[in-house]
Amino acid sequence: MPIVFESLRNCHPKNAIFEGFFEYYGIKDKIKKAVFIGKCALSFYFRFREFDKKTPSFIYCVDKRKKHLVSNAIFRCGTHPLPSRKNVKCCEDLVEFLEKDKGETLFFISGGTSSLLCLPEDGMTLEEILKIEKTLLLSGAPIKEINIVRMALSKLRGGGIAEIVKPFNFYSFIWCDMNGKDYKMVGSAPLGGFNLDLKKEADRILFNYHIKVNSPIPQKVVKKETKGSKIIKLFDADSLVHQISLKLKNRGIKTKILKFKEGTQAEEVAKALLMNFKRANEPMVFLGSGEFSVSVKKDGSGGRCSHLCLLVYKYLREEKNWFFSAIATDGKDGNLGAGGFIHFNCKFEENEIENNLNNFSSGKLLEKYNLLYKSRDSGNNLRDIFVLVVEKKNG
Repeated sequence: MPIVFESLRNCHPKNAIFEGFFEYYGIKDKIKKAVFIGKCALSFYFRFREFDKKTPSFIYCVDKRKKHLVSNAIFRCGTHPLPSRKNVKCCEDLVEFLEKDKGETLFFISGGTSSLLCLPEDGMTLEEILKIEKTLLLSGAPIKEINIVRMALSKLRGGGIAEIVKPFNFYSFIWCDMNGKDYKMVGSAPLGGFNLDLKKEADRILFNYHIKVNSPIPQKVVKKETKGSKIIKLFDADSLVHQISLKLKNRGIKTKILKFKEGTQAEEVAKALLMNFKRANEPMVFLGSGEFSVSVKKDGSGGRCSHLCLLVYKYLREEKNWFFSAIATDGKDGNLGAGGFIHFNCKFEENEIENNLNNFSSGKLLEKYNLLYKSRDSGNNLRDIFVLVVEKKNG
């Protein structure tokens, strides 16, 4: 795990901005204002300020602990993962900032943005949006589908912010917590950049999850990327996993990166890890990233990572010589901790694993046995990552 945490420190948003950043990315326009949104907003802002102390900025995030260090910027703090009236007010302030003294605008968008950009479309209410989003989050729907519905419900998502900036250019840099090819959808695509019929897709998704809405989804399509503007992916979880793999290989450790489709259920991931474990005939490390679906039927403690840890133990409990860990790179996994670790020597009471899986209380069980990673302010957000270590040859 030291290699994993070393790689996380190296792959940090603060390292993405550097001397000559504008020239490197071909930005020749004079930037009028800068906007930082999401879980990495403060990391980007503080680094940006080292090179530019004058550009008026707007910071919108979920952590106000460092608010006192912010200068020459409007600071707003909202709720996540569900929006609130506070978020609506923050969005109104963001719109006012963007519309005043319009000009070329710089954006840094990171994961955890979707809930923040809640400005209901005409005919929709916040209460209805809350009901829809909460139901989708509990259903285990993949984040891509959740974001498509979110785009359809908010004036700022699905290219809404890009429309405000027009006719001026924007330059947006994405710190990606989604599958690499979907990087423009981070934050529910506030700057657009692709074609999608949002009403058609949102209606299909809501129908598939048996979610009824009181108000019809408005006609809406994602706005294409405007000529002269740019949407650039800075970094994603795949890049992080490859860096960890390379560091392990440099130490003579064999690795295999496992990839799963968006929306894969956590239990299917655990089964796949068991299959790969059985196939391993030498010491090696399996690793990968993802936010694997869990259909939560009741309130509990813990999150995707801690739940996956218990599932891995459930399927590998009869095997020897293994260690597994799953961590949330943003430093928070559900209601408790930032993930956890588990291994073949763990001793649980009878039915403890099954009971805590059924009750979605994985965090409490890991905490009980000192197997929980404590929540922390990581300043990062690159999806969840997992590592399965096969310590010695099977047989």
